[in-house]
Amino acid sequence: MKQVLAVDDEETVLRVIALALGRVGEVTTAADGSEAIELMKAGRRFDCVVLDLDMPNVGGSEVVTWMKGEEGHRDTPVVLLTAFESADLEQELLAKGARAYLTKPVDPDKLAQLVASLF
Repeated sequence: MKQVLAVDDEETVLRVIALALGRVGEVTTAADGSEAIELMKAGRRFDCVVLDLDMPNVGGSEVVTWMKGEEGHRDTPVVLLTAFESADLEQELLAKGARAYLTKPVDPDKLAQLVASLF
């Protein structure tokens, strides 16, 4: 079964994301970017990471930057979620290594389909 990491600092949003992603894989959740990085540093490997862009302490952009610098996580597909819609921001995030960028509120069906297509 595919392993998916869902990361968001809003508990309700995280539950919705995890429920949607549960249709395509086994979901591990993290409440912020630093928790996500700690999971990966501890040896956890994921087939896809879905994370919020704007979180306290360590945000999604920082997690992507960290992952791209780590041999075991460099090629893991990342989907970033944000409430901000901007073509410039989208291009910046894709250039950093994210595979996709979705705006909130996220359609759970669309998210599940997108993640399934990245495996």
